[in-house]
Amino acid sequence: MSLSLHPTLALHPVPLDPGLDPEAVDATAALRQAQTALDAFGHATLVVSESRGLRLWQTALARQLMRSYFPDAPDVAVPPELMAWIAREALRRRGGAESLTFTVTRAPKRLNFALHPMDEDGDSEGQWLLVLREASETALLQSLMQAHPTLTARESEVLYWVIQGKTNRDIGEILGTSPRTVHKHLEHVFEKLGVETRTAAAAMALGKVRGGVVA
Repeated sequence: MSLSLHPTLALHPVPLDPGLDPEAVDATAALRQAQTALDAFGHATLVVSESRGLRLWQTALARQLMRSYFPDAPDVAVPPELMAWIAREALRRRGGAESLTFTVTRAPKRLNFALHPMDEDGDSEGQWLLVLREASETALLQSLMQAHPTLTARESEVLYWVIQGKTNRDIGEILGTSPRTVHKHLEHVFEKLGVETRTAAAAMALGKVRGGVVA
């Protein structure tokens, strides 16, 4: 399998000329092998240029996920919201801090991004490796419904997004309803769970799911 490379940055075969630096030849060959291995084993990874806002290369799975979550972005471009996160996290990494993940939600799934430097000593001149992992919300949502059978399907969905830290406005946008309707659902959730706050509702719900307790 081959990687999708930006045409202006694609790696070209290096002739085994005796005059070439053997270390350069080895490094180029090793990079090609690494790219092919990532693609062959189904890893979703891509390398971006911080200064140019471009994907320098990406595996087939990474390209597929990017198309799914960012349908309006060209295949070689880095979407603005993702680029803004990369810039922030690059500063954190240069300052010695661990970077945070970036998450894009397309209910019931979400795509998580983790940022890694291209080498151990730094960011390889503004190039960063992104590892993409897709997760499904279905399992947790089903567990919530089983642990709290008195909740309706919609109330369980609202509770799920409360656990994820979403506001009523956020939840309304995700579920295609108004913040006022979300608030009414939350009132019913609080009443059925016997709690008064979002934090208490989230803690109780997660406690039952993780503890395997079914109401």
